[in-house]
Amino acid sequence: AIELYGVILGMKLENKMRALVYNHRGMAHFSCGNFKQAMHDFNRSIRFDPTSVRSYANRGLCHRVMKRHKKALADFETAIEIEPGRTDHYFGRAQTYFDMKHFEQAKTDCERILELNPGDRSAKELLVDIKARMTKTG
Repeated sequence: AIELYGVILGMKLENKMRALVYNHRGMAHFSCGNFKQAMHDFNRSIRFDPTSVRSYANRGLCHRVMKRHKKALADFETAIEIEPGRTDHYFGRAQTYFDMKHFEQAKTDCERILELNPGDRSAKELLVDIKARMTKTG
C-alpha cells in the first residue's frame, strides 16, 4: 500500500486529493509502526488541506502513541473545532487525557461522547476505567 500511494503521489492531483493520499499513506506507515514516516505524511496532508479533519485526528493518534501528549491534545482539539459532532475526536482526546492522568477532563470528554451517541461502547468502557482510577486517587 505504501508503495502504491507513492506512485499515486507522483501523479498530478488536486490539493485535497493529494492530502487524502498522504493521509492514507500515513496510516499505512502508522500501521507498520513507522511513526516518523507517518508523522511526515500527516504533516504533508495538512499542508495540502488544512481542513482535513482525519489528518489532524490521525496525527493526534500518532503523537499519542509517541507520548507527545500536548501535541496530541492540540490535534484532537483542532479536529473537534473543524467537526464538533464526531465522537472519535473526543475519544482520542479522552484517551490522551487518561494517559496523562487528567481523569476529570477524560471523564468530561466521555460524557460528551455519550451525549452525542448514548450507545458508544468504547466511551462507556473508558468511563468505567476513569471512574476506577478517580476512586483510587481519591
